[in-house]
Amino acid sequence: MCDSTTISLIDEVVSQKVSDGEMFTAYDVTLAVQELLKKSGLFDHTQHRHKYIKNDVHRSAETAVLSGQYSRNLQNVGAPTPANVYFPIGKDPSNYVPLTRTDAPQSQKQDSSVAGPHTITIPALMAPEVDDDGDGSFVDRKPDARGTICVPAFLLRAVGFKPQDVAYTLAGTDSTGAYLSVSNNKANGHMVSYTVDHACNVRITKATLDYAGLNGKSYDFEADLANQCVVVREHTN
Repeated sequence: MCDSTTISLIDEVVSQKVSDGEMFTAYDVTLAVQELLKKSGLFDHTQHRHKYIKNDVHRSAETAVLSGQYSRNLQNVGAPTPANVYFPIGKDPSNYVPLTRTDAPQSQKQDSSVAGPHTITIPALMAPEVDDDGDGSFVDRKPDARGTICVPAFLLRAVGFKPQDVAYTLAGTDSTGAYLSVSNNKANGHMVSYTVDHACNVRITKATLDYAGLNGKSYDFEADLANQCVVVREHTN
């Protein structure tokens, strides 16, 4: 969670964008907040990268959604992964004009005056730190008192899950370390299966995490669009 100064700036930027009726992504808010922090001499690149503050941005933007003023839609915006576009009720989110991003593959970069969808390729089992400026990850989620973790719904939707689907978990290791994948494809093999709830969440029990060799104090989640799964790893600073 961000410090109080950064949270205040996040709320200020989101409030202004909502007041102006803008369409925006969490990344747009991050850039505006970073600029304000730089002007005040408070910017710290080790603390104010998008991956560290975007969860607070989404929490702030959720207020506009809950108020009925805004909705959100997950779509390709030229980032490494799809992003939630927040838009005023009654407007078409496909009209959102994405920023020209430094983290997009060269073939995807475009003039910012041109709107439209992008075709993106996501590397298999992408490590969380690679997804620096996209919204296809959720960083540093702590388990509950029972050691259970909740897989973020927006990531499950991004890889094709719907409520009442069956989620299959599979443990593995790669150069980054141990991970747990959550897929709706039984053919890939699995350890334990879970039913996706009405809010499109999946709750992974401590026993499953232990079996996968994941015993962290908090966890990172990454949408792997190429393999249609969500990858869970222990959070590291």
